[in-house]
Amino acid sequence: DERLRRILGDIPLTVRRSGLILLLIGTPGTASIVAQAIDDSSFQEQEGTLAGDNTTLVLFADEDRLEHWLRRFRAASSPTVTTEALR
Repeated sequence: DERLRRILGDIPLTVRRSGLILLLIGTPGTASIVAQAIDDSSFQEQEGTLAGDNTTLVLFADEDRLEHWLRRFRAASSPTVTTEALR
C-alpha cells in the first residue's frame, strides 16, 4: 500500500461516482499508474479497474464494498485527492 500512498501524493486526483463505479480523474497519462497501484495494493473490495488516459474506473459489485473501499482510499489519500459530493 505504500506505493499507492506515494502515487496518491504525487498525482492530483478528483474522485467522482456513477452508480457502483468510482471515477478517479487525474492528469493526462496517469490512469494506468493509478490502476496498477490499486490492483497491486491490499484493496480487494473492487471487482476491477479500467484505465484510460487520465481516468481510472474502479468497479464494484455492491454498495457496501464501494463504501468500505472509499473509506480506506480516503484514509490512504493525501490532500492532492479531492472527493466530490458522493452519495
